[in-house]
Amino acid sequence: GALGLFYVLSWGVQGAVAAQFHEIAFAVPMLAWASVAFVEGRWAACALWAAPLVLVKEDLGLTVLMAGLAIAWRARGEQVRVGRRRLTGTGLGLGLALFGLLSFLLTVAVVLPALSPTGTWEYGLGGNAGDGSTAATAPGGLLARLLSPSVKIATLGVLAMTAGLVGLASPWMTLVLPTLAWRLLSTKEAYWQWEHWHYNAVLMPIALGALLDVLVRLKGGRPWTRAAVPVRWLSVVAVGLPLVLGVVTAPRLALAGMLEEGWGQEPPRAAAARQVLGTVAPGSTVETDLGLLAYLVERAEVYWVGTSSVDTDYVVVDSLSSAWGGNPPTDAAEWAMSTSSSGAVYELVLDVEGYQVARRVEG
Repeated sequence: GALGLFYVLSWGVQGAVAAQFHEIAFAVPMLAWASVAFVEGRWAACALWAAPLVLVKEDLGLTVLMAGLAIAWRARGEQVRVGRRRLTGTGLGLGLALFGLLSFLLTVAVVLPALSPTGTWEYGLGGNAGDGSTAATAPGGLLARLLSPSVKIATLGVLAMTAGLVGLASPWMTLVLPTLAWRLLSTKEAYWQWEHWHYNAVLMPIALGALLDVLVRLKGGRPWTRAAVPVRWLSVVAVGLPLVLGVVTAPRLALAGMLEEGWGQEPPRAAAARQVLGTVAPGSTVETDLGLLAYLVERAEVYWVGTSSVDTDYVVVDSLSSAWGGNPPTDAAEWAMSTSSSGAVYELVLDVEGYQVARRVEG
């Protein structure tokens, strides 16, 4: 019960809830159910819950690869019934691993390039896709890049505590490696942090699943005799670590905002945002940053500034959006014309509270 409460209030889940909707929301329950199945030794169920992750986000094919390897290792020597067939645990796991790898390669080499206006995988593994980041990579080798600057170590430390430290001994914990690799090797600083970042959500069920996996194996069905007291105390400490972490990190997470004066009131720029939405004609095309992207989808066909190569009917700029790396355009119309691929002409039709709307008038 205590771990369940920590899970729903954890740093990763709070960061995702506080953000605008992201597709990783579909991955979290699948990973949670796969984690439970792994802990309980239900290998077919674990594989079936893990396999659909390849449909959520391109890098999760590598997570499925690691899940398959974890099953292959843990279920070695066992027989697994899948429908009417019987497979070895190793065969099931390696089959899932191969499926994850092939899905990843197919997605990044064929599917995404086919959907991209540039004919390439825009992000690359941990790439930026025009996100405006100016962060430099750490000098030195691979290990230096993974551990520098110190914010990366903090993220790794918080994740290790979420797994109660003992979870690091579980093969299930290896599922975090692909996500951590592309994030920590990226030049985008926001990817490195443990606070307020929605990608952390997928790490939560993995880390807690790994913790439970080790605790179940430590107990091993033995009675809690005097000889087992060290195991009991190890279990208490392992469960206590994430609970302490939850208490210590709570003031820095989204729910703490409920204690601030004015919480729940309309944000200062809400009226200006409504003006922007009212300016964009229904059914039009819009290029914009992340500020109002989700809100514009309901009324228009929306393109993100990081990857768009289309001359849209409108361009909406939020000067406070992280997409501009602290260097937003001073005039949305001039920016739109400077990036136009066909010489389209735009005029500025709205400039309020840091929001700008430019409308195409020619081209």
